[in-house]
Amino acid sequence: MAGFEGIISGQDTIERATRVAGCVAELGVPRLLLQTQVEESWLEARATNLPAEIIRAVSGLEGAETFEISAPSIRAIFRFGAHDASWTCSDAHAALELRRRLNG
Repeated sequence: MAGFEGIISGQDTIERATRVAGCVAELGVPRLLLQTQVEESWLEARATNLPAEIIRAVSGLEGAETFEISAPSIRAIFRFGAHDASWTCSDAHAALELRRRLNG
């Protein structure tokens, strides 16, 4: 996905997960696609404990593995590793909001 990118600030996975959950809620994202090495599942953003799903997925990572959460409605992808997280977005308006809310 070409376009804009940034980091997801936070001291730990819980803080980064909470920031992403709040951000997608404020942007009105209805559905998210969680993709790990072993699963792919659609999540209803308002009916899912997104921070818990992110923490569960991060806890299953080994070494340099990552997983992604896609938000098609804002054309964004959130990538989580064991110790960091980042985002990419091809929608300029959404990218401005992501940068404001997630980069710290």
